[in-house]
Amino acid sequence: MTSETQGPADRADAAVVQDFLRSRARGGAQVGPFSILFSPGDRSLFANYAVPADNAQPSAGEIIALEEAFRTRKRQPRLEYVPAAAPAVEAALLEAGFTVEMRPPLMTRRADPAIKAPNLEGFDLRLVEAPEHLAQAVRVAAAAFGGDEADAQWLMGAVARGGCVLVAYDLETQEPAGVGAFIRPAGGVTEVVGIGVLPAFRRRGLAQAITSTLADAAFDGGCSLVFLSAAGEAQSAIYARAGFVRQAPMLFMSKLGD
Repeated sequence: MTSETQGPADRADAAVVQDFLRSRARGGAQVGPFSILFSPGDRSLFANYAVPADNAQPSAGEIIALEEAFRTRKRQPRLEYVPAAAPAVEAALLEAGFTVEMRPPLMTRRADPAIKAPNLEGFDLRLVEAPEHLAQAVRVAAAAFGGDEADAQWLMGAVARGGCVLVAYDLETQEPAGVGAFIRPAGGVTEVVGIGVLPAFRRRGLAQAITSTLADAAFDGGCSLVFLSAAGEAQSAIYARAGFVRQAPMLFMSKLGD
């Protein structure tokens, strides 16, 4: 779906998500029309990014200043945003040498109408807070995504930062089988992230159940909208079964060092 074909509801959700992303970046740095989220202890790409103001039209000088703000902090210049909310930014960044990383589908789910989470047999889905359970979440996420545990260490502090972490356990063995989280809500909005299932437990509906349960937990906590960015078409189909509606795509852009 392109911005030209969006309906009013799509544009409304895009604006809400864009504002949420910008609210997370506030307090980091402000360069021209860009709010920048910097994570001092996390150098990963997904923890350091800029979000443009709605309808921003950045100048060449403002983009140079944006790059410098990242470089001085030894971070790769990078943006995550909803292009439908700032349609002129992409062309300006491309002109400045940025490249498109991906255009993940933006998917949203609202509290109303309520959608009952599936009753999945064989698994116990728990919201966890204890350090030992959060450590399990880190290990499952690393194994599910084929990465290093260092890349999933953010889960250890997710609850303390106001978010929520879920671990799914296999009832037969009591071993962790899947994981997911949502980050600290702001303005009645939150983002579901890190949905991962170990290979041995895939194709049993677990990712859908984790996603739906996290959304329900966010709504129970007072959120009115939950969103996520799907990694691909297969993931998008799973989230659609959990009640999420596909909207205009998000846009991730970055620039390598000169």
